Amino acid sequence: MNRRSFVTATVGLVAGVLTARRMKPVQRSSRVSFGYADVNYLRPPGAVAEDDLLAGCINCELCGQACPIGCIQFFTDDAKGVRAHTPYIVASEIACDLCLACTTVCPTGVLVPVAAKKDVAMGTAVIEERLCLPYLRQGVCGACYTICPVNAVRLEKQRHPKVDAERCVGCGLCEEVCLQDVKAIRIFPPAAA
Repeated sequence: MNRRSFVTATVGLVAGVLTARRMKPVQRSSRVSFGYADVNYLRPPGAVAEDDLLAGCINCELCGQACPIGCIQFFTDDAKGVRAHTPYIVASEIACDLCLACTTVCPTGVLVPVAAKKDVAMGTAVIEERLCLPYLRQGVCGACYTICPVNAVRLEKQRHPKVDAERCVGCGLCEEVCLQDVKAIRIFPPAAA
């Protein structure tokens, strides 16, 4: 496959995924799991420290209403010691597209306004090489590289993706578009990164 064919195919794949994600019904889950290992949920962009968020969130759900793609969900009960109705994101279902609308509507300041995408700090992407197609020599992919809005994923020799942790903002778009059923790239929140 030549470079032009690869880029055309990858852009088409990513565009298809993004179109499908805006059209598919959102499936809300009360248990957050990512296949072979449980991973913590992500808080929306601009979220303050967890203890401060839990103490300050008034459960108004305005952040979820402001989200144009519906990636912000709310706990329905006290799961894992987390208070009900606080916001979270499951990147593998619908990742944050960094529109930052949620950060402008929070009345309590537990979601702080963020000026630029590069200033978001939701978590860090981690690649599990034993699940990633290029590392397994099962073809080329590059979906994570193509979709990254802050250029935190680069392709090295043999098209192996690498994450630049300094640039990664943890939006989860790479996790959402990963072609593997069990995601080869996942976002870990700051405490778990």
